[in-house]
Amino acid sequence: MKFLFAWFVLGGSRDLLKPYAYVEGAHGQKNMLCQLLGDDGGCGLNHHLWMLDDLLQDVVDVRNRVSDSCTWEGEVWRADISREAVKIYYQHDESDFEYFDFSTLEVVLSAWIPFLRSTPSVESKAEVLVV
Repeated sequence: MKFLFAWFVLGGSRDLLKPYAYVEGAHGQKNMLCQLLGDDGGCGLNHHLWMLDDLLQDVVDVRNRVSDSCTWEGEVWRADISREAVKIYYQHDESDFEYFDFSTLEVVLSAWIPFLRSTPSVESKAEVLVV
């Protein structure tokens, strides 16, 4: 699965760019991991980066068996994370969920954070291949 990251123009002004993630070839189908990555809780990019840094540390702690699991909540999406699986679901309807491998979350998150720290530009794109 190939995850692609890009910036899009928000509201028609090239001064307002918002990051987004999507899966190549998904043909408009939502991918809950991409939805979760973009869920900044309405707090903006700087706060979102702070939250993502904390999440990545929690994920590393789970990988290194410092903790068994962790949870991450955005405004709309939530993830229950363990080494066995990552369950991502819509907080207002827990029957709407997807499972991902733990390694998929770690690889994608580790690429997403530096992308968000890059200089926003409609020409700036990144991709990460998860096998």
